[in-house]
Amino acid sequence: MASKKGYTLALRGASSILSGRNEVRRINTRLIRQRCRRPCNSRMYSSIPDLDQAIPIFAAGRHAEVGKYVQGLLLPDYDVIHLSLSVDEVKADLPRILRGESITPSSKVGSNKDRPHNAQRLPKFLVVGGGFSPEDFDEMQRSVDLTAGGRLSGDDIPVWLKRNPGARGPLELPRGEVTAEIVKFIVGNMRKRLDEAAKEKGLK
Repeated sequence: MASKKGYTLALRGASSILSGRNEVRRINTRLIRQRCRRPCNSRMYSSIPDLDQAIPIFAAGRHAEVGKYVQGLLLPDYDVIHLSLSVDEVKADLPRILRGESITPSSKVGSNKDRPHNAQRLPKFLVVGGGFSPEDFDEMQRSVDLTAGGRLSGDDIPVWLKRNPGARGPLELPRGEVTAEIVKFIVGNMRKRLDEAAKEKGLK
């Protein structure tokens, strides 16, 4: 009986995970259909009118799969131009982006990768996901010159979004799985903080 019960629970768990994955796929498919009147993919993002009207942001997150969904769900208000996956990547990528260089993110997530060199967007906000610790966040802030060696000034200097004060350590995905509930939570929290910051800067 015990083995049968365990088998039943395992089946239910697998069913729940698959259901979550399918829901995430449905969210992303529905979003793409809303944004495009013809078939499109990530290399056509730059041709979507909403994109260049969206506020550009640089993001750091631990999971490229989550970043892909977040990128789509933040449109048309915010344009994720680049996603870095580690502290070292942020320290290497962000200074180059602020200098206007064209680089391909290891995450493969970010609209700048599909733009020509002379059309690279600079971020207005720098967002760090919950997968990084407060110490990671502090290291990023200390290591990057947001003026790009004096090239940027005033409103052109991007702003770090304050990390969620309730998170004292890095957050981990339950069972390492991406579910619709997790994506909705991340996007909702990120959008709230971005909206507040955008209003403070007079961008909304």
